[in-house]
Amino acid sequence: MVSIAKESAAILAMVAAVTLLLSVFALAPKEPFEKTLANESLIYSKTEGWGPCPPGAYCAQKTTLYSSGLYVREGAENFTREFGPEFSEKFVGKAMTLGFPEKNCSAELMLDYYAKYSLTIGGKTQEFVFPGCEREIRELETLLPKGQDPIGGV
Repeated sequence: MVSIAKESAAILAMVAAVTLLLSVFALAPKEPFEKTLANESLIYSKTEGWGPCPPGAYCAQKTTLYSSGLYVREGAENFTREFGPEFSEKFVGKAMTLGFPEKNCSAELMLDYYAKYSLTIGGKTQEFVFPGCEREIRELETLLPKGQDPIGGV
């Protein structure tokens, strides 16, 4: 009897995780922000979602940084800013000091928050999901602006 209850709880947890992931990708913007340039190199990308998401709310966001310094955040509010290639070089340098793109970032998925990260450094791309490398990615993200504030760390 206890075994059946444990199996049922595990199945419900898996269904909740799959539902959250599907909700995140269903709510994510379908087309990239208008200023995406085909010849630019993407160096950082974060697609995230959280839940439970109330009806009519927007509970997902995508953040990207290109080698040119173009920073784009798409979500409930869209935000774009040009920081220049020096900023991207600083970001890549910080990522390298934190051990990316060789770092092991494997982790168990969480049920109420999902974030998929992609870092491209020196032609190598590393992808991982939250909470993998949580400490390192939080430190790296201190360089990125919060809301529409100026860059933190530059």
